[in-house]
Amino acid sequence: MNIYNDGLYLKSNKNWHMEDSPYKAKLVGDVLGSLPAIKSVVEVGCGAGEIIHILSQQFPDLQFYGYDISGDAAVFWTNKASPNLSYHQGNILESDLLVDAILCLDVFEHIEDYMGFLKNLKQHGSYIIFNVPMDMCVVKLLANGLRYARENVGHLHYFNEWSAKATLLDCGYEIVEARLSPAFLKVPPRSLKQFLAAIPRVLSHFILGSSLACKLFGGYGLIVTTKVPSHQS
Repeated sequence: MNIYNDGLYLKSNKNWHMEDSPYKAKLVGDVLGSLPAIKSVVEVGCGAGEIIHILSQQFPDLQFYGYDISGDAAVFWTNKASPNLSYHQGNILESDLLVDAILCLDVFEHIEDYMGFLKNLKQHGSYIIFNVPMDMCVVKLLANGLRYARENVGHLHYFNEWSAKATLLDCGYEIVEARLSPAFLKVPPRSLKQFLAAIPRVLSHFILGSSLACKLFGGYGLIVTTKVPSHQS
C-alpha cells in the first residue's frame, strides 16, 4: 500500500503541511544563499510544492525542480510552475537529473530503505540540504508520540541529533554544518495538544539549551548542510 497515492496520507494531512512551508523556506533560503556558485536546485519529496515555490521567487536566477512520487501531492502544484520552476511526479533516483543543490526536507524517515535512498541520492547533486525531524526524545517515548509519527505522519524511522548525523556520515556524506531548529518557536500550534506540548518545549529551550531540550521534549528539526565528496559526485 502506498499511502501517498491512495488518499490515506492526504486524509490525515489535508494541507500536506503547507502551513510549515514559509518557515522551512526561510531555513533553506539562508543555506542556499551561502553556497558558492549554484545555478540549479531540486527538492526531492517536494509534497505540495510550496517551499520550492517560495524559494523560486526568492532566487529568480536559479533553476528549480520539484520531484515527488505522490499523485495526491501533485494536485497542489496547479498554477505554481514558472519559467524557473517545474514540477515532476516521479522518483528522482530513476531520472538523469544532475543539479548543484538538492533539498531533502523531512523525507528519508518516510522511506523503507532509507540508507539505500541516501547512498543513491548523492549521484544527483553536489550539495544536499536535509531537514530531519527529531522524533526520538523522552516525551515521545513515554507518551506514544512515535505511534502518532508513524500512523498520522508516515514516519518509518525515528532519529535524534546523533543518529541523524551518523546515518549521513555512514552513507558517505561530508557534513558542512548541522544545527537544531526549534520549529515550535516559528510555527503556531494547530491544536490544543500542540499548544500544551509547546509550553515545556519553549521553557526548556531557553533554560536548558536546544540540545538537552531536544532530547527531552522534541519539537526540533535538524537542518544539515552536506557536501558530496568529489570522487562520489
